[in-house]
Amino acid sequence: MNKDLLQSFRDVYFKKIAERKQKSAEIETLLRRQKILENTLIVQNYIELLQTIEKAMLEMESEEQIFLHTMFDFQKKGLFDSTNNILLYDGTFINDQDYVIMVERDYPNAEFDKYIDIESSEELYIPVEDRESFEGSHKVVF
Repeated sequence: MNKDLLQSFRDVYFKKIAERKQKSAEIETLLRRQKILENTLIVQNYIELLQTIEKAMLEMESEEQIFLHTMFDFQKKGLFDSTNNILLYDGTFINDQDYVIMVERDYPNAEFDKYIDIESSEELYIPVEDRESFEGSHKVVF
């Protein structure tokens, strides 16, 4: 590195160091202000309120979770005695050694289709060769 380039590097470096010191001083001032404000009663109440709201929101279940928990409770109690055979198509798959891999519906080496009963959440695995007769006797949502 030549002398001019080295001097230019030093100038930029020391300028950035000075800017960093300035920012550090500004941050210290802001932190002192924060401490002063945190010691006031109204700000303490506000922080406590924010924490309470955040906790309540985290504890609140989504509508989907409520639906699934309710459905599983009914299922565990044996209240579902039959379904209306509406199934959700969940994909076409092949077995590859120790893995199950999702493939396109018209994949030539596809082995089975997966369906889920929308009322009981029961999973059904139907061989591809039985697909047409199975889908003909059930209502399938794709």
